[in-house]
Amino acid sequence: MRVAERTSERIVLTGSSTLFRPFLIGGLGLVVLGIGVVLGALAAGLPLSGPLPGDRSSTPIGGLGAFLVPFGFFLVLALWLGRIPFRQEVVVDRGNGRLTLSSRSLRGLRQEVCDFPEIREVDVERTALDGDYSYIAVAQLVSGKSVALSRPGDRETAEDVAQIVRSYLTPA
Repeated sequence: MRVAERTSERIVLTGSSTLFRPFLIGGLGLVVLGIGVVLGALAAGLPLSGPLPGDRSSTPIGGLGAFLVPFGFFLVLALWLGRIPFRQEVVVDRGNGRLTLSSRSLRGLRQEVCDFPEIREVDVERTALDGDYSYIAVAQLVSGKSVALSRPGDRETAEDVAQIVRSYLTPA
């Protein structure tokens, strides 16, 4: 997360996913490649049950297309079904007394707005994933709900985000 805007009354932190774009472009590319191989073979008059010219393997053209298209489609589908955000924004506005978390995914924009009195504390949580630890800045609400303010990452980044948000939650 980086500071995109900072005034005495408002701070905007933004971040983007490093893996979203390669998965999206890769998935769409595989779909196009799979369709292109099959259409190219048909346009050239090659049988779909035979290999590509110059390919000594026994991989049929139709089989290659039948592999590439669904594989690419499922990469894109995973991004859509998982609502994996490609852009995240945290806005702490002292003037309105609100913290707004926005995340944009293939399914659209999700926003969560919390008034300052609803926020009990801002802290860093540690989670274990396959023996490794990742850290995330979270806002603990009075209701007991936790709102993620950053993506999982290193401790230093999560603590920086938590400290910046804490400093804007207190009156100037």
